[in-house]
Amino acid sequence: MIKAIIFDCGGVIVKNPAQDFVDYFSGVMKVSQSDFERCFSRYLDDFEKGLTTEDVFWQNICRDLKIHPPSIPSLWQKAVARLIREDEETVNIIARLKRNGYRTGLLTNTEKPTAEYLKKLPFFQMIDSAVFSCFEGVTKPDKKIFLLAAERLKTKPYECLFVDDKQKYVEASRAAGLQAVLFTDIKNLIRDFRLLRLNT
Repeated sequence: MIKAIIFDCGGVIVKNPAQDFVDYFSGVMKVSQSDFERCFSRYLDDFEKGLTTEDVFWQNICRDLKIHPPSIPSLWQKAVARLIREDEETVNIIARLKRNGYRTGLLTNTEKPTAEYLKKLPFFQMIDSAVFSCFEGVTKPDKKIFLLAAERLKTKPYECLFVDDKQKYVEASRAAGLQAVLFTDIKNLIRDFRLLRLNT
């Protein structure tokens, strides 16, 4: 029996900001999106694992791009506040799950400035346990982070349903022993919940 539902964040609880971030940062730095994205992807993993600070992250990127680091304090935090928006339909689903007695979790690969911002959003008050990669030193698809999310909710992995918009993370969570569904849109999520006989 499913006792807890664990949600990914970007692309599920909040609108996926990935491309907007690339557009915003490349515009601020006045470089091409392709050049920025190449450097961005090179250093993002360590940032999401909390192994590097935001300052070092930007220094590395700007060194590779041969430009000066941004003078804006916490450019990342500014982008987060500008670009991240809750998905109202998903938030409503979380509220209904809570009312019906399910435990709710958050499991996301993210950076410290983003994590701190997410904690201030209204949906976060409905989350029983949040696992942010940047505070754990490990990211999806590592098995450890899925097991940690289940443990924090005081449930067995097989009692958890994980919802993510990336197939590779859905498959990784299943390999860790969780149940999982791929998020494409709210209509299909509700259908999947009904097929699993969740009380929503």
